Amino acid sequence: MALGTALPARTDLGRSGKRPRYHPLDQITLAYVTASIVILLIGGARIPHQSTELLLHGLLLLALGLIGWLPSPRHPLLRFLREAYPLLLLGWFYRETAILSRAWGDQYHDPMILDWDHALFGGHPHVWLHHVFPAAWLSELLHACYLLYILMVPGLTLTLYFGGRLQAFRVTATTIVFTFLVCYLGFVLLPVKGPWYTFAHPEVRSFGIFPPLVWGMLERGAAVGAAFPSSHVAASTAVAMMARRAGSPLAWVMISLAVGIFFATVYGGFHYGVDAVAGLVAGLTLGALGPRVHLALSRDGGPDSA
Repeated sequence: MALGTALPARTDLGRSGKRPRYHPLDQITLAYVTASIVILLIGGARIPHQSTELLLHGLLLLALGLIGWLPSPRHPLLRFLREAYPLLLLGWFYRETAILSRAWGDQYHDPMILDWDHALFGGHPHVWLHHVFPAAWLSELLHACYLLYILMVPGLTLTLYFGGRLQAFRVTATTIVFTFLVCYLGFVLLPVKGPWYTFAHPEVRSFGIFPPLVWGMLERGAAVGAAFPSSHVAASTAVAMMARRAGSPLAWVMISLAVGIFFATVYGGFHYGVDAVAGLVAGLTLGALGPRVHLALSRDGGPDSA
């Protein structure tokens, strides 16, 4: 089935039957929450508030398990939430990586990543990139790209869903969530603080517009240890790939933002150079695998399989 083809009405949400009907996106989310519970159990007392975390993840796992048994919602907003809820959980999953990564202790792997950075670039781009290109307009542009990242996922998915392209939305959402969750597992298994927490913040030139907004966003919502690979780069790359695949009119906007974000993550001192490269590789790989994963999981008899 082509990416932009609407699903037949009979394959819509929540078909009645004696067994649950899970979307590929449900299955990926269930797998991630299950893996999180296993990590919490492994971490034991090293996990802050482990019992509370286990309770929250257990309740979420139960709720996700029940979703497949629910009938199709009739209200348009409820139908949208049934399709899109894993996208809404991504913020919580992201913040939880800082807790889950404590399962292995308090060590961060910045020294190893810095060695890789030096081996790949002969230095550290997060230190010298803004000195080589000090223009205030460039700083504003790259920080604007970094900030606009938060609009890429809702911008693409909402236009697909409310444009009536349900199948394109489903494949895109599966790919995006798949990309994020693989990156999040990377954060948990190999926690890296990144230069924002290990070096002095760079004194970038600006007109005082976008850099302060980005800095405030990081101070309020960044998860410590979530630097490698750069999920900003991975996710923006995957979004751009899916926008082009779906033939979205936003495709070139998304591609331009993805290019800007790749450089902005390092220019602003938010990531090491190797974080951005790893994010690009992850985004290209997972962006290509996502539709295949969606198709493979749909063949298991889920709502998208017909």
